[in-house]
Amino acid sequence: MKKKVVGAKKTQKKAQKNAPQKYASTERDQFVVVLEHIHADFKMFGESLQTTREVLEGRFDQVEVRLDRVETRLDSIEARLAEHDTRLAQLELAINELVKELRDDTKQRQIDALTIRVSTLEALLLKK
Repeated sequence: MKKKVVGAKKTQKKAQKNAPQKYASTERDQFVVVLEHIHADFKMFGESLQTTREVLEGRFDQVEVRLDRVETRLDSIEARLAEHDTRLAQLELAINELVKELRDDTKQRQIDALTIRVSTLEALLLKK
């Protein structure tokens, strides 16, 4: 019976020798699995980032087209505003000339009215 015990002890010793290797192998396998998982996650993240970049580039292109349209419209509005400013300046000059003419005309009428009154008074005084 001693032989069986000795044989059992040898089996235990072999198991103990193999156990650290088995444990190391299991730990290495787990590490490899984690690394593969991280690699897959990074690959998926990179692909997602590329898709996002493509979508954003497309949107930036759309925004650029719209901005060009807005700039064109703004240029048109600025040109029309400059035309209106010019026209307003011309109208101001014309109004000032008309006001001057009206003043001159009003003064002339007043002068004419005074001349008539003076003539009338002179005529009345001469009759007396």
